[in-house]
Amino acid sequence: MGKFNFDNYQYLVSFLGKFFGINVEVVLHDLSDYDHSIIAIENGHISGRELGAPLTNFALVKLRNQHKKNQRYFLNYEGVSSNKKLRSASLFIYDDRDQPVGMLCVNMDTTEYAIAAKVLMALCEIDTTNPEIEPLKEYFPHSVSEIVKDAYKSAREYSLIEPERLTVDEKTEIVRKMNIDGIFQIKGTIGEVARLLKVSEATIYRYLGKVRQ
Repeated sequence: MGKFNFDNYQYLVSFLGKFFGINVEVVLHDLSDYDHSIIAIENGHISGRELGAPLTNFALVKLRNQHKKNQRYFLNYEGVSSNKKLRSASLFIYDDRDQPVGMLCVNMDTTEYAIAAKVLMALCEIDTTNPEIEPLKEYFPHSVSEIVKDAYKSAREYSLIEPERLTVDEKTEIVRKMNIDGIFQIKGTIGEVARLLKVSEATIYRYLGKVRQ
């Protein structure tokens, strides 16, 4: 049996390496020589390897156990090189006797993406560490009616109870929270709140007077 022809796979290494760019290393191993298995490589700066470098420990372990599970490829496992964290994948190459003769491996340097992810997550963080500030969500309404509705939903803890069944203390508490949100500084909100709580505007003024004391 002659030596396996890797020509097409070598073209594939070059193609994938150029397509994915400098953050992705593509490697082709010839399993007939573990000590000098790399026969093609693109973007070798990621791992620092060159042609003729040996097979990795991961490859040796998977090759030894390959016949047990008959797993043809491995995706998204962690590789480490020069303190870089890599996202790696390996594919076994078989001959016409269904014997593994090579491996095509892809190693993505995720360092820059991890840094970018931290920056993006920092932009999404909300400061809830100040105990002197009562938690407050900011809404972006289109009208006074929407302002009141949003504040009412935020303030109301008794959402499953119809307004008519709320006690005076419960309604007063809702008005207190809406007052903290500054809702009543906007003209026209007294009537809107009265409508939502099913009471008169005079009652809302009475609740306000109580909570502001």
